[in-house]
Amino acid sequence: MADLDHVYAHRFEDPDILAKDRLWVEIGRHLQRYVDAASPALDIACDRGYFIRNVTAAEKLATDVRDVSSALPPDVHFVQSDGLALAKALSKGRRLGQPV
Repeated sequence: MADLDHVYAHRFEDPDILAKDRLWVEIGRHLQRYVDAASPALDIACDRGYFIRNVTAAEKLATDVRDVSSALPPDVHFVQSDGLALAKALSKGRRLGQPV
């Protein structure tokens, strides 16, 4: 995991991250038509949460193999997991929309 953290730490410079944030505001506006604001949304392999922070949903969950929780807004519930273990990591089969 340390190698992966090292790669991502040097992947984008701060100005690039800010530009990505601005770009994802527009992408989020476009994608919102596919996200029911009254339903939960899950961002798999969320990275810094570019998608999940820019859509409206009744509940926001995000997951990544790295601990990126510090980059996510407070309204996003983060679960550190790889995709293969995600169902187990989401509170033993908890379904979206059920209390955490």
